[in-house]
Formats: sequence, structure tokens, C-alpha cells
Amino acid sequence: MHGEFSWRGATGYVVCHVYDDRPPILTAGNPTTGLTISAGDGYGVTAEHLSFARDLADKARRYADECERFAVQPAGEVIPGAA
Repeated sequence: MHGEFSWRGATGYVVCHVYDDRPPILTAGNPTTGLTISAGDGYGVTAEHLSFARDLADKARRYADECERFAVQPAGEVIPGAA
């Protein structure tokens, strides 16, 4: 399965739902599309899922770092030294 969504401005969201008795659920989306990531059956986390979660966190950090490199001021000018 393959899908994609994008958002601009303040319409997007990312939420990590944390529970006392089961693994977390990560959701991201916009007003019309969403993505949910969970650990399968909701009661245990396998080594494979933990590896995926760590890889996801690493790629999200890189995405944020790259966004900072291209951060713009309201007038559209790149923020000096944002990286």
C-alpha cells in the first residue's frame, strides 16, 4: 500500500497517544487525510516494531533539521543561520 498527504499552514497535526496499559499510537494528518501508526495488536512491541519506531524518529529529526535549513520569515526571506 502506498499513500501520501501534505499540508501547509496550521491545518496539520501530529499526536502521540500514550497509555498506561498498552503501546502508544502515533497519528498525523490534516482535515481530510490521516495516518495512524501502532504496534500491531496493541498489547506488545516486537523488536522489529521498536527498530521501526527508532528509524521513524531518526527520519523525523532529519526532516525537522532540513526544514530549519529552509525556514523563511513572513516576507519569504530565508532566516540567516537557521541551520
